[in-house]
Amino acid sequence: MLALLASDPAASRIVKTRSANGGEGVDLVVGIGAEWSQDEYAVPLLIEWSPTPALTLTLEPGYAGIRDEDHERKRGAGETETAVVYQFVQGRAQRPSFAMEFGAKLPTESNQELGSGEVDYTLGLVLGWELEDADLEVNLRNVFVGDPGRDDLGNLFEASAAGEWELTDGLDFIAEVVVSHGGGERLVRSDGSTETVEVAGTDIEATIGLAQELNARVRIEEGITFGSDGYWQGQVAIEWNFGNDED
Repeated sequence: MLALLASDPAASRIVKTRSANGGEGVDLVVGIGAEWSQDEYAVPLLIEWSPTPALTLTLEPGYAGIRDEDHERKRGAGETETAVVYQFVQGRAQRPSFAMEFGAKLPTESNQELGSGEVDYTLGLVLGWELEDADLEVNLRNVFVGDPGRDDLGNLFEASAAGEWELTDGLDFIAEVVVSHGGGERLVRSDGSTETVEVAGTDIEATIGLAQELNARVRIEEGITFGSDGYWQGQVAIEWNFGNDED
């Protein structure tokens, strides 16, 4: 559970894949979500500001809780995820948009069991396609994982693809697949030798959900994620857009 929370902070949207498609003007989005599974829950927040159509700044703090191996509850402030996404190629009719992502996971947790206590850095490529009735996004990212204490954590490579399809006016279907590899753990002894604790492997997550546009400003999402290791997670989120004056 610790490794999961340390490398995968809660997200205030039901998908992790970031968008490469900039808006037409200045946007400010504020959101709150809720996530829950067998032994953990989280309440992530979202502040997303696009000062220009090509640049998006994201801040995602949150509150988290887990049940440890002794079945004791640990709760408090969780880790904070930050990101800068810069779109350097705008999408056209048959051409995808391209953007770069620079991110950092900050050790803001109030309890050491809710995070790693180290900074993780992310470098990624974001591709996006805007179709007539759908939006598609693909992310390729490498996470440079900070090493807590004597633990030597391997870096993580992650590929994700997400799509949103319009079902009716105001109702969309959302789907995402995330494949991650790496992040194995070794214990570094005082004499400099190492012992493998967990072998790096490949994990797959799939998310399906719905999104409702209540009006031009308010959007609600709900979904469920299934992992290849038997893990599942339910999610719900609501967003308010304060900056888009097109509607």
